[in-house]
Amino acid sequence: MARAEIARVTKDRTRRIIPVDLKAITLGAEDSDVPLDEWDILLVYSRSEVEPPSFVEIDGAINRPGRYELTPRMKISDLIFRAGGLKQDKVIRGAELFHIMPGEQPVIREIGLRELSDINIVVDKDIILRSGDSLFVKSEPRLTERRIVTIKGEVRYPGTYSIMEGERLSSIIGRAGGFTQNAFLDGALFMRKSIREAQEKMRERFIERENRSLVEEQQALLLRRGTGISPQSVSESVKMRREMLGYIASVKIEGRMVINLKPLSKLKGTKYDILMEDGDTLKIPQTPFTVTVMGSVNNPTSVPFERGKGIEYYIRRTGGLTKHADRPGIYVIKANGEAVNKFMMSKAVEEGSTIVVPQEFKYWTPPGQLLRDTVEILSRIAVGVGIIAALN
Repeated sequence: MARAEIARVTKDRTRRIIPVDLKAITLGAEDSDVPLDEWDILLVYSRSEVEPPSFVEIDGAINRPGRYELTPRMKISDLIFRAGGLKQDKVIRGAELFHIMPGEQPVIREIGLRELSDINIVVDKDIILRSGDSLFVKSEPRLTERRIVTIKGEVRYPGTYSIMEGERLSSIIGRAGGFTQNAFLDGALFMRKSIREAQEKMRERFIERENRSLVEEQQALLLRRGTGISPQSVSESVKMRREMLGYIASVKIEGRMVINLKPLSKLKGTKYDILMEDGDTLKIPQTPFTVTVMGSVNNPTSVPFERGKGIEYYIRRTGGLTKHADRPGIYVIKANGEAVNKFMMSKAVEEGSTIVVPQEFKYWTPPGQLLRDTVEILSRIAVGVGIIAALN
């Protein structure tokens, strides 16, 4: 009523728009009245044609989150109803309303919600909404999300188990019926999804950094004149390092976490009775009867376990060291994943262990020295991300 329009065609055939205040005319304001000409068209608009629609938003534990048109005197309960109601599989903890105040700063209000049925929601402070308001329905996903762990191998009931908040390793093993008589606890393999993701990111950063440094070192070595370094030797060094990086990039990372598994009665309450996380996997193998020797030996293989025997015994059983073996660098990976230096290792090698004999690089040129340092670093990183497990 505040504005209508008269569309009039003038004598020179141009179109002219004349605004009209219909409300004033209906109240008797003669100066607002407009004489009409032949062929005039009076246009009276609806509010929706001249005023843009207003919207409010809703998100969170709601069935149809999104943006909804604001209707006259629309309340919070109306918005929740239009959005399909609260999610039935969530534990609702109220809501927060971002509320627009005319001429003032917006405010955030805590809103209490109580569900009586699928369609009946009791809303504390069920206020009338304004354009631009936004409602967020809060929930506690940890109380309703199903978290899964897997236990394999030597337990009575291996399989996939749902876990509760705060559940520990001993509880899962107990629910799986405990260990069998053949369980080799020292060789238990515990893998965690969050650790795997962190290791994969570390590997990506390492490979990116090494590829960048390779280019820089290659350019620096080629610029050194009179040092006896040939382009061919530099190229071979870079090639070998790239091959090692490619191998590390191809290895599957399992996210292994070293644990010290004990019988249930001794595990409960210890630091290894860890809290379980979604995606955890525990593998308990049978008792092994071998020790694996790999690396620079004449016949890398698995040797029958002999109680009380040391590193030298198992190396002799594989034909001894090669001429390129790095004797001081020998180390042992125990069945539980711990890596132990040869000089810190007790005389007896434990069952299920892997003896690693690295290769010694003896090059006198700078590229050779660089190669030796690089291979040593990369081999240790490779062990850390699970290459030894992949080779066994």
